[in-house]
Amino acid sequence: MATRTQLSWVSCIAFMATCAAAQVSDWGTSGDWRVSVSAETGNGCYIEKDFDSGIRFVLGFLPDRDGGFIAALNTDWTHLTPGDNAVVKFFTSEEKFAGEVEMIERDGLYGGWAFFNNPAFAVEIAKRRSLRIVGPEGGEFELDLTGSARAIAEMERCQAAQ
Repeated sequence: MATRTQLSWVSCIAFMATCAAAQVSDWGTSGDWRVSVSAETGNGCYIEKDFDSGIRFVLGFLPDRDGGFIAALNTDWTHLTPGDNAVVKFFTSEEKFAGEVEMIERDGLYGGWAFFNNPAFAVEIAKRRSLRIVGPEGGEFELDLTGSARAIAEMERCQAAQ
């Protein structure tokens, strides 16, 4: 039976400012995943991938906060109001995670962003083939995590070099 872990969530202001302020440097790629570094978040590295469904998935480190973040965004999710909060559930084949996310808008994409300080969360994502996310209104989607283990390893190499 999967264990339920409550994630700790905080505001996304620093992350959003980073993306808008062009203080992001490309580190490289790992398959379909882009690896970048954000100066605004203490040189935190992150990975992101755009899926055919229109979803952009982002996972990264926030060294200034001793944690990381996860975000899912889509141009179709305009019904989400930036600054609002909602509970979202994350499911892998083995684990369940849940917590409050803050709604954001980034580069014309709308979605949710959350901070986590549970290292098991990123490890769990790296080990699994897919991640199912269930939103507050029951909407859900599943992301194919193929290549994410290599991308997360590259993100960790990026972070070690900072």
